Amino acid sequence: MPVFHSVLLTLVFVFNLVTAPVRADQFTLNCGPALVEFGDNRRLLSSNDVRPLQMEVGDEAVEMMLNAVLKDSADVTLIQTFLSAKPLPGVVLPNHEVRILDGHHRARLMALAESKGLVKRGELRVTVEIKRNYALEGFTMERAMGDLDHSQNLYVTPEVRRRVRSREITWEQTLMVYLPKSVHELKDNSKRSLMGAAFREMGVDSTKYKNFIEFFLAEELEAAGFEFPQEITIRDAKLVGRVVDRLKAEDMKRFLLNSER
Repeated sequence: MPVFHSVLLTLVFVFNLVTAPVRADQFTLNCGPALVEFGDNRRLLSSNDVRPLQMEVGDEAVEMMLNAVLKDSADVTLIQTFLSAKPLPGVVLPNHEVRILDGHHRARLMALAESKGLVKRGELRVTVEIKRNYALEGFTMERAMGDLDHSQNLYVTPEVRRRVRSREITWEQTLMVYLPKSVHELKDNSKRSLMGAAFREMGVDSTKYKNFIEFFLAEELEAAGFEFPQEITIRDAKLVGRVVDRLKAEDMKRFLLNSER
């Protein structure tokens, strides 16, 4: 009889636990290194934990950003002050991963500072503010990634994009194989840095355009026949000037106009 009572009490406890209403402040999603709590939509993450929704960045642009932050100062606390000034927008994927939507170059700055030995790895922190939780909304991974692609909130290379759209690979495979697990794994795209330099030369604010405009603009230029040299650096003033001149042509003006938010 005591054993029977013990089993019965256990079953009643489990039933009450499963059927009891869950308050918003009790709901927690396990996101690996970070916990995203329902109702608490900000997470403080290190460079090891910030996961991108793009495959590449412009490392030369990140280097410029770091130099602008430090301004020849040896005070590395300026880096954390810069990172703390504004949260990075992010989403929670159906597998409960936190991925950032924007600010990849700021996040990459953490990895650059760490690789230069300015700070220890994992020492810097950035706040990620959750804008959408696909896990709570019950999305499948394919639907969530497709939604992010449609809203231009993720960037993969043209070849990976082609393979997804021709159904050679799924979005879930793309996430697992091609999208970096941290900002340390982001690859350099020198054309992205070049497009940013051209915008600065023209006095153009890139935030007026949709996300990843520099990547898509470089693709558009290449498709229109613009020849990029093998070695690209934003220190090449003539190359930057060539890009600026090409962006003033009518077809590129139309492309940029259609890319505005």
